[in-house]
Amino acid sequence: MMGNVTVATISLLLLGATLGFLFYNFYPAKIFMGDSGSLYLGFFLASLSILGFKNITVVSYVIPILILGVPIFDTLFAIVRRYRSGLSITAPDKKHLHHCIISLGFSHRATVLIIYGITMLFSLAAIFLSQATIWIGAIVLFVLMVLVMLGVEWTGIVGETKKPMTKMLLGLTHWIIDLGNNKPHIKG
Repeated sequence: MMGNVTVATISLLLLGATLGFLFYNFYPAKIFMGDSGSLYLGFFLASLSILGFKNITVVSYVIPILILGVPIFDTLFAIVRRYRSGLSITAPDKKHLHHCIISLGFSHRATVLIIYGITMLFSLAAIFLSQATIWIGAIVLFVLMVLVMLGVEWTGIVGETKKPMTKMLLGLTHWIIDLGNNKPHIKG
């Protein structure tokens, strides 16, 4: 945390409390956080991000957004999906990230673990980004955005049936395989 011992200590305490809560909240949940707990946790994370990343750069704004990438992107995609469907952006639906992953055939427990993994990926990218040079950081952000786009296409969270990123990657894969087999894929 940029050498700030106080922020690191408070972050570790918050981590311990949250992990202790998750033990009882994991499926099947025995307790639930509720609005007060989630608002307190969000406020605490926002405060820690302000205290921990004091340098005024674009990276200091991007890191907290990346750490909270799953709820931020889930909300953003819900707004886009509802707006494109002509619904109110506050209308409820069953197309949030966890619903989409469950509809792919995963169990509730596996869905939660997948979302934990995605959150860990975002958090590790944020930590890496805070220590990387500008070019390495740009590459990390590019790879992360490609992974987000692929995830959006595979889960159908925005509701589109078109999959341009998937088609592009499949075409690139076939092209590389053809090159490896000495069969250049040239049309004309």
